[in-house]
Amino acid sequence: MDEENITEGIKLEPRDKALILEHKIINELSAVRRKLDSEGISVDDFFTFIDSYIQEQSQGFDLEKYKSTAIANLTGASKSNVEVIHFLATAEYLLEKHPLLLDHAPTAVEFCKALEVALKTSIFAVFKNSNGATVANIANPSAREKNLVKYCAGVKELTLGEMAFVFQILNLTTNARYRNEPALRDFKTFIQNQFNSTVFDSLKALLNNSNVSRYRNGAAHTSAFAKSRAEETKVWCYSAINLL
Repeated sequence: MDEENITEGIKLEPRDKALILEHKIINELSAVRRKLDSEGISVDDFFTFIDSYIQEQSQGFDLEKYKSTAIANLTGASKSNVEVIHFLATAEYLLEKHPLLLDHAPTAVEFCKALEVALKTSIFAVFKNSNGATVANIANPSAREKNLVKYCAGVKELTLGEMAFVFQILNLTTNARYRNEPALRDFKTFIQNQFNSTVFDSLKALLNNSNVSRYRNGAAHTSAFAKSRAEETKVWCYSAINLL
């Protein structure tokens, strides 16, 4: 018997509705995680699926309170970014409304999606608009810069992991390292013009491999993503977003 028939004619209390949503989220999450193992789908595919699913579910959420919460926690340019605020509000909703959810991977996905959008809007899209035509025409990009070149050429979108990777390989103290990597050299110059070294160093520290693995990639692991780690993810994402 499907869910609609089970609940037909029954007046559902708010807690009942929350339990039904939790059940749906857990089932969908379990199904797609099985595909991670059996069908070899990527972490990026996992994020796309879960985010799309949560956004579909969020059409029935009352997010106004949580949008106010998100705005109150923002201090930089993202305070007026509607898309960032929406993802943060969705994550805040899941964190508060579903405290007993055994797996808070969807919550982490939405926090990370907010950070991804903030980085793209404040840095990578601006770089693409100012340097994209030049970078897109690089004929033989190195392995380290190929995703940045493809992004500037409009061939692909950058994921949070890929943007974090660019920060990890970027060193503001030397030019020689990028002599044969013009995309990285141009991006370095752009970053130096956009941010002071202290802000860059703080962003680079936050976007390190350990954090990306724990909070972003960790949400795709087959083990449950604890609420405590979702709360850590929240702190991590707001800290990075507020540097932009």
